[in-house]
Amino acid sequence: MKYPLSLLIVLAPAVAAAAPEVTPAGDGGGVRVTLVNATVHPMEAGVGPADGAPPHLPVPGYGEAPWFVQCVDGSSGPAPRLQAGPVGAMTPIAVPPVAFPAGAPALFIGHRGPERTAVAGALGEQGPPLESIAPEQVPTTFAALRFAPLILVSAADLSRLSPEARDAVRGAVVAGSTLVVAGGDGAGADELLAGLAPVRFGEPARPGAALRHALPACTGRVELVPGAGARATVVADGAPVVVEVPLGLGRVRVTSVRFGDLERGAVADALFGLGEDPLGALLGWLEQRPPLAPHQGAPFAAWTWALPLALALLGLLARRRPVTALLLGAAPVTAAAFLSPVGATQTIDEGVVLYVPVAGEALAIGTVDLTLVSGGGRFLEGWPAMALEDASPRGACLASGPGAAWWILGGEPGERRRLAFFARLQGARAEDVATRAVGEASANLPAWPAGPLAGLPLRPLEGEAPVPFPAAPGVLAAWRVDLTGASASEPVVLEAGTEGAAVAPPLP
Repeated sequence: MKYPLSLLIVLAPAVAAAAPEVTPAGDGGGVRVTLVNATVHPMEAGVGPADGAPPHLPVPGYGEAPWFVQCVDGSSGPAPRLQAGPVGAMTPIAVPPVAFPAGAPALFIGHRGPERTAVAGALGEQGPPLESIAPEQVPTTFAALRFAPLILVSAADLSRLSPEARDAVRGAVVAGSTLVVAGGDGAGADELLAGLAPVRFGEPARPGAALRHALPACTGRVELVPGAGARATVVADGAPVVVEVPLGLGRVRVTSVRFGDLERGAVADALFGLGEDPLGALLGWLEQRPPLAPHQGAPFAAWTWALPLALALLGLLARRRPVTALLLGAAPVTAAAFLSPVGATQTIDEGVVLYVPVAGEALAIGTVDLTLVSGGGRFLEGWPAMALEDASPRGACLASGPGAAWWILGGEPGERRRLAFFARLQGARAEDVATRAVGEASANLPAWPAGPLAGLPLRPLEGEAPVPFPAAPGVLAAWRVDLTGASASEPVVLEAGTEGAAVAPPLP
């Protein structure tokens, strides 16, 4: 049988494209979907709803496109079913919803088994479960890491991360995670740590009597030189053992010893203590929003209803009863078959966004309410660096590819949805948030849930705020959260011969 050349050209990429590879990513809160083009010709491929047009990106010949996907179930329905692959030959994929039955895991980045074992022992049974990931497997999107309350990496393994992976780790810290970096014997480059914390590694040194008493396995350390904004939380033999610096809603902690030297005690408490939760305060404030309005019918454009009237009028002008009856009967069918609701597949009703300025960027945390105008699967474009928080009352997914991200959801016309999201705004948009003039404070974060941000003023942004949804005309309210410096507590001082060394004080 002979086939036209045009048909062969269309089928070739679909036949040669490898099936999507779906693997866990980061802290287990999402998956990596790898799309491979096994032909010399470029193709369009992507991830989208099973019953709708997928968002897609170009994949070069003999290249691949890594996508990151997160899904959450809602209170009244699961997340939408997904498909992935080249356009025209999509394959259903299974993406489990975000769930941590045993609690969100601490993430250990590295290969060394003894160090991981020591960290697990120092965390104890009351700490978060510990998961490991190789440095080369660290994702390049902060959405794949932000659920981890603790991210642990040695200075040596930090140097093995790609620049994109290091930026993703920084984004997770900005969104509320705690990063712990072990200096050990001095391996690691200062310039890699400079983008995370103003702390420099000095010369390798031998531990003093106080440090050896607290950590008997310790045979070496590296000098820590704190910069502006960094403070020592544990000191031994006159030198910092743990240094901490806030970064966005999270914090970075650097220790002078190796992970393998740790055990239960003051050093581990200062490194792994979660303390207060600034992110919880912001989410608690957002959760106090009024519930969604009741389900409404989908709005149709005026010409949707004008067509049946025009057809009826045409039949009356024809003055023939059979023609009139035929036109009147065909009018609703014609309108239903050919006329679409007004606007896009969804309309954005309102939203609330909280902006937290950070050096060089801004973190946006918010909700957006929308009404579905048409049924079936659809997607809502967002900014490239986004993370999934919640989707109610039905679930949703977030798919991000190189330089792009989409919310994926489904439903019936008239359904109301509330999407909760995180977004990292960088460049000009971050500067816009950081420098925008603010008016008088007219709202405050509540005293509950407790946290270092509780009771702080929220200052409304003047003018239209940069919303992390390009299609959104604006928001109902946008606020800038003014982070204030926490009062520095006195560091724990380790002493030789002191049994049961003092427990580190609560950290802000």
